[in-house]
Amino acid sequence: MNDDRRMTTAMALAVAEVRLSSAKASLVRFENGEAPISDKVVELENLIENLTGAYREAGITKRESQSYLSILRYLKRRALSDAAPSRKNYRLLRRYVREAKALRKKAFQNWLDLTSQTSPQEHEFG
Repeated sequence: MNDDRRMTTAMALAVAEVRLSSAKASLVRFENGEAPISDKVVELENLIENLTGAYREAGITKRESQSYLSILRYLKRRALSDAAPSRKNYRLLRRYVREAKALRKKAFQNWLDLTSQTSPQEHEFG
C-alpha cells in the first residue's frame, strides 16, 4: 500500500515538474518572439499576396484601385494584429507558469510529507 502511495506521489511530482518546465519554455518563447504564427495569419498573408498579384494584372479604374487598396490595407492590418503578441496571451502564459509552480509546490510537499512518515528501512533499495 505504501509503495503505491509513494509511486503515485512521485508520479504527481514528475508531472508537475514537466508541466512547469513546459509552461516556462512557452513563456520564454513568447517573450522572445518565437511564438508560432497561426494558420489564420498565414492564410491572410497568402490572400493579400494573391490579391496584390491579381490587382497588378487587372486593368482597373482609379476609383476601383482606391477601393481595392483600402481592402488590402485592412487585410494587412488584420494579419499584423493577429500575428502580434497580445497582452491576453502573455497574461495567460504567466498564469500557466504560476499555476504550474503551485502544483509543483503542492506535489513536492506531498512527497516530503510521505517520506517523513516512512521509516528509514523503507527507503532502502534492494
